[in-house]
Amino acid sequence: MVFSHYTQDCQIVGFLGGFAPALFFAVSGVVLTFQLQKKRMLEILFYYLMLFILGFSYNSIIEFSYYDVIDPISIFSKSEILHVISLSCIVLALGLSRVSWLFPVPFAIHYFLDLPAIGFLTGLVFPIVPWLSLFMFGIFLWKLKVHQKVFMGGIALISLLSVFLLTGVNLNKMDMSLDYFILCLLVVTASSIAIGHWKALSSNGLIQFFGQNSLLFLYVHFLIGSIIVSTFGIPHNILIWLLTFAATYALMKALIRIPQANKSWLFWALLLAATLAVPFFAMSSIPAYLVGIIFALNYRNISRLNLESLRRKLPYLST
Repeated sequence: MVFSHYTQDCQIVGFLGGFAPALFFAVSGVVLTFQLQKKRMLEILFYYLMLFILGFSYNSIIEFSYYDVIDPISIFSKSEILHVISLSCIVLALGLSRVSWLFPVPFAIHYFLDLPAIGFLTGLVFPIVPWLSLFMFGIFLWKLKVHQKVFMGGIALISLLSVFLLTGVNLNKMDMSLDYFILCLLVVTASSIAIGHWKALSSNGLIQFFGQNSLLFLYVHFLIGSIIVSTFGIPHNILIWLLTFAATYALMKALIRIPQANKSWLFWALLLAATLAVPFFAMSSIPAYLVGIIFALNYRNISRLNLESLRRKLPYLST
């Protein structure tokens, strides 16, 4: 995801980074299938509802980073990366994960119907339509055997080449084009095959670290990148971005040593209040980063809070 922030002066790396959301969303779909096997529906829905609300801390960071005038309405109306994850996982948990083979449908709705921008459904940045398709595809692909994945990759490759020949190269990510969607399927499939084939890759400590701390990485890499850009301007040397990646890793290693907050309702109530207050009262992005990083360091405790406290308060929901 570091590479996804490249400018046109680094087109190749920026191009590769543009597919980070596709991989992230596909993996999130698979993670949900494990959660459905281990957790009760109430716990899952509560977890992703909290993720949805706390995700506005990331919106605040984006707003402070790119705009001189902060608009709270804009912050609370854009579907950013954490919102599409939470909403998609809620929809999948409620039953859509059972029909993951219908993964083309959300994209088809986006592609064939001229829908107006409606907030988190079909609005700007990462609306659930069409991005839900990649969550569903991740689940669909996870159920396939290796030879079936290879076959799926072959279909995607042939389809992509056909689209290129017929309509030319478009590759529009923000208003998802057909060739970008098919290329996402190809990238996700190839990555799944590679990780499954090379066991050393799937067990690599660095990959596991970033996988287990992906939410913290989301906030920290943006913080490091923002500091570098504000200090030196946008770097056009790939070595600078590799150093950014290294600095992100070092800061993450330091942050995870901080003791986690307790699992009380008060802690999460205060964090939710801070998330909602930042767009109205903060004068810089620092409070937004602080809230986001605290959230990323403790979000796993949401499930523990739900298990230990919510059942005691609402015992009839556990039956």
